[in-house]
Amino acid sequence: MCLHALVQVELEEQYTALQRQYFRVAKVAELARAASQASVSTSGRTKQELAETKTQLARSQRVAETARDKARLLRHEVADLKRQLARAEAGRAVEDCRQSASMREYAWRQCVFLV
Repeated sequence: MCLHALVQVELEEQYTALQRQYFRVAKVAELARAASQASVSTSGRTKQELAETKTQLARSQRVAETARDKARLLRHEVADLKRQLARAEAGRAVEDCRQSASMREYAWRQCVFLV
């Protein structure tokens, strides 16, 4: 009978040790589950932020492309206006030279009559 009691005590001790080990593993598993849920939540927010960032990037790229197109058109317009101005100034220069020559001739005649 003593043997039977010893076996029973030993089995109870093993059972208690197994219970402690089980609760420790269960606690670790619960902590791992909580950490996993937090990670999934963070991952979901990160994916959402990434999608929003990609949308903003696409929008910014479209705005930048539009700005580049406008700048290109304005550069061409400015170049055209510069060419038109150069032609207009060249035409005026020719007219100014003629006026200057005629004015000089007129002034020369006035000077000759004054003397």
